[in-house]
Amino acid sequence: MLQKRDLIIIGSNWSSCPPASRQLFLQLATSRRVLWVSHTADSDESNEFSDAEMAPSPIHYLQVKSMPWGHTTWLQTINQHWIAKQIRNTIDYLALHNPILLFLDPSVSTLAESLAIKTVIYYRDELATALLNSQSDHEQESRLIAKASLLVASTPSQAATFPAY
Repeated sequence: MLQKRDLIIIGSNWSSCPPASRQLFLQLATSRRVLWVSHTADSDESNEFSDAEMAPSPIHYLQVKSMPWGHTTWLQTINQHWIAKQIRNTIDYLALHNPILLFLDPSVSTLAESLAIKTVIYYRDELATALLNSQSDHEQESRLIAKASLLVASTPSQAATFPAY
């Protein structure tokens, strides 16, 4: 029998994820391993995750913290490699099978290159839409859309804003 591919979800914190999306990910976790990667800036305490909140689910959880460095390109590159190393170590530890990378937050789309995972899904829900505040955010989302193997939207109006191809 063919083994199902595992899933790595890159988002902020579990509690900020819309309930319908959480239900979808919990359902997927019944038939494959799911790793939730929560990323926050080191100084951002508002995204702390409650272990009790995740305890009943079959989803593995990894909290990575990025350094709150400026917008210098080379520092951001170092930061992305550091985050990717934490994720790769967890992939190895959990022995994830041919994982699929699912992005909820387009701001960390550069992780797709750092992780060298070919199958990328961009899942746009209410949270992802709310994170698009600046022109830079829209540019990052455009790069993620161009890399994605699959685009998923939680509403028809969100899906209508994706490219026609």
